[in-house]
Amino acid sequence: MKKLITYNKSFFIAFLISLGLSFAKIAFGQSEPPAGCDASFRDITAISVLPANIPWNNLVVLEANNNGYLTYTWDFGDGSSDTGRTVIHHFPKEGQFLVTLKVYSPNIGVLTVICEDKKSQWITVGPKTGACDASFQPKIICTTSIPPICSVVGFEATQKEYLSYKWDFGDGSIDTGASVNHSFTQEGRYLVTLNVLGKECEASQSQLFTKSGPHFPNPDSTLCTAKLTHSIRGNTVEMQDEIVRMTLVYDGISIHHTWAWGDGTISNGTQKDSHAYAKPGKYLVKVTKTALFNPCYDKPNCKAMPLQLCSQQYTYEVTIGENLETLCAASIAHADSGLKVTFYNGLIIDHFRNDVIERYTWDFGDGTSGEGTKSVHYYSSPGHYKVKLTKTVLIDPCPPLPGDVQCKALPYEVCSKVYEENIYVGASLCKAHFKIDQVGNKITVTTDKASFAIGYAKLDFGDGDVIESGSSYIKATHTYTKAGSYPICFRMATVTDEVLPYVYLPYYCTDTFCDSVTIAEQNLGNQTGISDPTFFQENNVRVYPNPAQNKLAVEVKYAESDLILQVFEESGKKTIEFSGLKTGLQELDIAQLDNGLYFYTLQDKEKIVRKGKIMVSK
Repeated sequence: MKKLITYNKSFFIAFLISLGLSFAKIAFGQSEPPAGCDASFRDITAISVLPANIPWNNLVVLEANNNGYLTYTWDFGDGSSDTGRTVIHHFPKEGQFLVTLKVYSPNIGVLTVICEDKKSQWITVGPKTGACDASFQPKIICTTSIPPICSVVGFEATQKEYLSYKWDFGDGSIDTGASVNHSFTQEGRYLVTLNVLGKECEASQSQLFTKSGPHFPNPDSTLCTAKLTHSIRGNTVEMQDEIVRMTLVYDGISIHHTWAWGDGTISNGTQKDSHAYAKPGKYLVKVTKTALFNPCYDKPNCKAMPLQLCSQQYTYEVTIGENLETLCAASIAHADSGLKVTFYNGLIIDHFRNDVIERYTWDFGDGTSGEGTKSVHYYSSPGHYKVKLTKTVLIDPCPPLPGDVQCKALPYEVCSKVYEENIYVGASLCKAHFKIDQVGNKITVTTDKASFAIGYAKLDFGDGDVIESGSSYIKATHTYTKAGSYPICFRMATVTDEVLPYVYLPYYCTDTFCDSVTIAEQNLGNQTGISDPTFFQENNVRVYPNPAQNKLAVEVKYAESDLILQVFEESGKKTIEFSGLKTGLQELDIAQLDNGLYFYTLQDKEKIVRKGKIMVSK
């Protein structure tokens, strides 16, 4: 079917008769909104029909590929111009002309132009030879998950009035028809070619498509998590989001910040921006952080609109002008290397005055203190500490003055403010631990609640039974059916090992804690185990603590001869031996043992009288 073009002496008005044009729609549960800006266009003279009184000499019919609600401006390269999606133009002579199309979206209730594009191509004006249009678009379907996973499920020719359509998908398969369904089964790059044949024309066009597996980050709200800081110089405030996402690792994900400065002005940009206020006062700044996913990042001719993964707004109050309370504004920042931590004031404000005296006092949470805007402290052991920063500001009535001016007034305090922050010092932010309550062959294990965000926890009872949870807190009862010594281990982590390769985290930690319990054959169903003193009395020997650090106690109620304690690694290699153990309590030095699970035997000159496991955790 051809296009009918009517003519009105002074200019052409393009009127479209149904071309059966269809574009790939994106299956998100509703129709795709108008496409974004795309200034590509094509010559449709060969498929257009003009009234008989319209001369064809040097006439060209052009049409923009994009049918969204856009404004179209044409420059024909011969000194003339026109507007509209479809235009016809009489060139002054035969030859080649560089035609340019500029499109942009209208300003509908927004402050800025949504998008803009401009493209140029050479148009040949001369005798019409009849050329087919072999352009085509992919048919794309995206899942409703967040983020969506999109895939090409077929292809569709732009023009559908030709005699034949032949497709070569580049993977060894072919098909015919104006609209075909096809999915690539393996990852890779494929050159898709369409050959069309009309009554008086033929054409061929190829496009390169890439199929890749899902490799998106976990798009939870942490993508939009922000930590705002600011500095003020005069009437200008500079704000920054300190959480910088390495979003380039994940194709199609982009982060946007919108800054509403509280005085009627708005700016869009990166995680850092500044603004100059016209007058002093308090202003409530609203920062909106948005994460978008573009399903068309690696798909040619894809017109799917970006999808919002998350959006979160933050408010921040700034004061411009004279306000003595703001002189005490501060924040605790720190950088740690093992047990060495460098503390400093993370908020520096230039007050542009020489009469301000600032004093900083630090309480490091372990009974020690320091002074200064920056202070280095060495902790004696890992752990959680509450750090306090006290900032005191004084005004000096006698700042340095020119000449011999005498002033004896003393500085006076105008404000003092305390800031607190809980920090963890050590190798890991995770700290796994639990306690065991035992009655007979039944135990109850209760884990500690972590002060850190934990997304995965696993409790292993040592007999094949395991409990997994999304929380660090587990309280579980377990019954053993056989006698023996069982290692109990608890592991916590920020996320599971399976998820970790696919997510971006500003931090990650994992920790494992193990203990053991012993169930005696003759005491199944009675009170037994490492936390029951009667068990050790009845069995004559007690080995503790478990887990141990640098010392191990062996308490023997009665021994007919000296005893020997041997400690083995899990591989069976003997690591240490203690001989000459007698009746009574002996304390053994195991400082040479590394952290881990060990087996031990206690024997006299004839037989092994006790076997067990110990966990070394320093």
